[in-house]
Amino acid sequence: MKSLLQKLLGRGALVWRESTPSMHFLVAFSIAMALHVIAPLSLFFIDTTLLRFIGIVLLLVALILNTLALTAFKAHATPHAPFATPTALITTKIFAYSRNPVYLALVIVEVGFGFIVDSGWFFVMALMLFVSLNRYIIPNEERILQESFAEAYAEYKQRVGRWVSL
Repeated sequence: MKSLLQKLLGRGALVWRESTPSMHFLVAFSIAMALHVIAPLSLFFIDTTLLRFIGIVLLLVALILNTLALTAFKAHATPHAPFATPTALITTKIFAYSRNPVYLALVIVEVGFGFIVDSGWFFVMALMLFVSLNRYIIPNEERILQESFAEAYAEYKQRVGRWVSL
């Protein structure tokens, strides 16, 4: 018989696996911010103006990625909501370089804030967010795309990387 702890951990993993990518981002961001306040972890010993500039540039890159992805979803009249059944396989424009530009943008936002507030915790949590999206969110979406678009999606996966292809 499973212990109470095993039951809770199992349920927690299920809830985490079924949560939205936005929730993964918000949890990572909140933990990074809390750790930054409780136990600051400065990794940089250079001008904070330069750090903030780098962070702002990264936030702009993330905004552009997100805008391009959402514009593509709208142009193809396919839902952008995670786990929704897609009506089109988008393989052009930003999706020719990343199969997951929205998730890439989320990770870039986390890193950007790390530069802006000079906190190593945001870099740690960006890595955790990357792992979480890679393990719990993206595989489910890939399964849905494979079921919906079979051979076309298999070819797309061969051509374009999960995170980035140059």
